[in-house]
Amino acid sequence: MFGKKALADLKALFFLYAVNQCEGKRKAAKAMGISVDTITKYIRYLEQECGTDLLNSCGGESKLTPRGLKFASFAAELERELKNLYTQPFSQVTNQMLNSKDLRNL
Repeated sequence: MFGKKALADLKALFFLYAVNQCEGKRKAAKAMGISVDTITKYIRYLEQECGTDLLNSCGGESKLTPRGLKFASFAAELERELKNLYTQPFSQVTNQMLNSKDLRNL
C-alpha cells in the first residue's frame, strides 16, 4: 500500500506533467481547478527529495527543466500504463506492472 510520501511523489509527478502539457503552472492550476500554491508545494517537495530544480521561472511563467521534463515524461508513461490496466484482462495486468527499479531509473 502507498504511504503518504509515495502519494505526494505521484501527485508531484502528475503536476509536473500538467505544467508541461498546459505550458505553465498558472494554466495547469486553472485546468485542474486547484491553486498554483498547491502545485508549487508538491513540486518543491519533490525538488527537495531529488536535490535538483524541476521548474524554472521564465517571463513570469514556470517551465520545466530538462530533469523536470524527464519526470513529466515518466508521469505520462504512468498514465498510459494506467489506461492499459483498465482495458486488459486481469491475467495480462499482473505481468505488466511497473516495478521499483523503473522509479529508481529516473
